[in-house]
Amino acid sequence: TATSDRVCTALTVCAGDKWEDVAATATTDRNCRACSVGCPTDFFEAVPCSAFADRVCRAVSCDDGSQTGEESDVDCGGPDCEPCGDGLACAADGDCASKVCTGGACAAPTCSDGVRNGAETGVDCGPSASGCDLCAIGVGCTAADQCATGTCITEVCAACVACGADEFESLACTANHNAECSPLTACGALEYASAAPTATSDRV
Repeated sequence: TATSDRVCTALTVCAGDKWEDVAATATTDRNCRACSVGCPTDFFEAVPCSAFADRVCRAVSCDDGSQTGEESDVDCGGPDCEPCGDGLACAADGDCASKVCTGGACAAPTCSDGVRNGAETGVDCGPSASGCDLCAIGVGCTAADQCATGTCITEVCAACVACGADEFESLACTANHNAECSPLTACGALEYASAAPTATSDRV
């Protein structure tokens, strides 16, 4: 003023967990604001808090082109995204399409990894496309070409029924239907067998 000198005061420094939300001027100090604390559930820190801006939180997305949230690799893995392909990073078997995480990377399916993966229809077995052995009796199936017996009945690999000594096969075993056995006809006291039974026909 006319009778006093100006008073200069050191500018406030926004440090640690604070950022400058109002810049200093020739006559005013800068204003510092505390950084927001973390990000809400299902959000991730896209931009950390800095000297001049608060942290930026964005919703977790499986198609944002970056590894976010609980993803084990870019846009895959974790509880929310699709499983990762072979060779991509993983933290657990569930992160992988092959269901096998080895050494932090998703392993390609094999016929000896102890899980059903790839083109397998059962654990380490399936049709020729799987590259594995055909599935044994009792293993689930959707088609006969997945089974060693060549028969898939009610979605389970099965063996054809063998008829007993006093039975004949009245319905043949097929790829998706088991054989049916019927009892052989017994000739009466006043009858004789004019045609002997066979494996697939009754006596006459």
